[in-house]
Amino acid sequence: MWGKQVGIMALAAAVGSLLMPAAATATSPVLEFVVPGSHLPVSFTTESGPVRAQMEGFGTLVHCESSRGEGEVTGPRSTVSHYQFSTCITEGGVDAGAECHSTGANPGEITTGPIEAELVFVSQSKDEVGMLLNPHGGTYITFECGGEPAEGIGAFIASVGPIDKQATSFTATLSQSGSVQTPDQYENANGEQQSAIPEGKRGTDPFAKTAVEMTAAVHTSVPLEIKAITAQEIEAEQQEAARAHEQQLEEEREAKKLEQEQAAKKLEEEQAADKHQEEATAQAAATAAKRLGEEEAAQATAAAAKKQQEQEAAAAHAKLPTLMIVRATVHDGELRLTLRTSAAGVVSVSGPGLGKTSKSLAAGLHDLRVAIAASARAGGHHRAAKVTIRLRVASATVSRALTVRL
Repeated sequence: MWGKQVGIMALAAAVGSLLMPAAATATSPVLEFVVPGSHLPVSFTTESGPVRAQMEGFGTLVHCESSRGEGEVTGPRSTVSHYQFSTCITEGGVDAGAECHSTGANPGEITTGPIEAELVFVSQSKDEVGMLLNPHGGTYITFECGGEPAEGIGAFIASVGPIDKQATSFTATLSQSGSVQTPDQYENANGEQQSAIPEGKRGTDPFAKTAVEMTAAVHTSVPLEIKAITAQEIEAEQQEAARAHEQQLEEEREAKKLEQEQAAKKLEEEQAADKHQEEATAQAAATAAKRLGEEEAAQATAAAAKKQQEQEAAAAHAKLPTLMIVRATVHDGELRLTLRTSAAGVVSVSGPGLGKTSKSLAAGLHDLRVAIAASARAGGHHRAAKVTIRLRVASATVSRALTVRL
């Protein structure tokens, strides 16, 4: 029956594993150890008062007066630790008073090998966090009481705290209800319930449920924080960010709409002014032609027509698209350009040592990269080259030129 004490040892393992963080995704809860201003590995020690373990179907339990352990956080999601239990004997039943020890240990002393653990949510809704000890199952402790061997297997859970608070002291608690370890379930990254039920055996008896009761203090060499953010909290933050993003997009749409309306109004006013000027010029020419003779009228009409043509040409030139070179640099065998275009059209770049590049762009700010031929870069000399950039919008074309060192 003392074989139930196997659970005790598992408990110690749980204490050490306290420092083991679990992986999380953008939509999963965040649960991990944070080490401000430091880095891994981080060492720790543990200590506890009385420890007791009980096995289902037996009236005898194992009692140890104290425990101590030490370990190291070896990675952001892993720890390794080992434990020693002192003054361990069986209590209750016909086997009461038997001394317990591990192979190679002193009388009354039970020891463990390296034990791993993972930090898990016991309940996100209640902000309860625990250590999943011996997460991969298998044997985590062996010993004997009164000459009869015992073994402990399986995963189990120790509640831990505090969370979301930087500290060097933590508490790990193993609880039991009879021969049942509590809690015996935890939540995975998707919030699904998973079982963690430890088992033990004595001699040739079959494995049976075991439960351990113990409260251990964990002391870390540097301050740590158990960061615990539930999936619900993450979802609320994501929703708030989405609302802020949508509001920003709406404001940008309104600003663009206002800009387009102002541009359309300005164009309409310019066209009306042009038309008014044309009408005034024509009227002046007609008045002059009527007042003067046929020759003078013909000359006046010709002058008015020429002036109108000049005005039309000026108006057409004023409506040409604009092309601005914001930035031009040469880096990693490329000519890198930042251009601003006033209208949608085709931008082309050409020059010595450059492959001709053409690209359809919308109105706005754009980044273009043009490969520089290897021959232009041969020998490490940065020779000057004239680069021409053109913007073609319908039948109108504007160009800009600059000199760069390739």
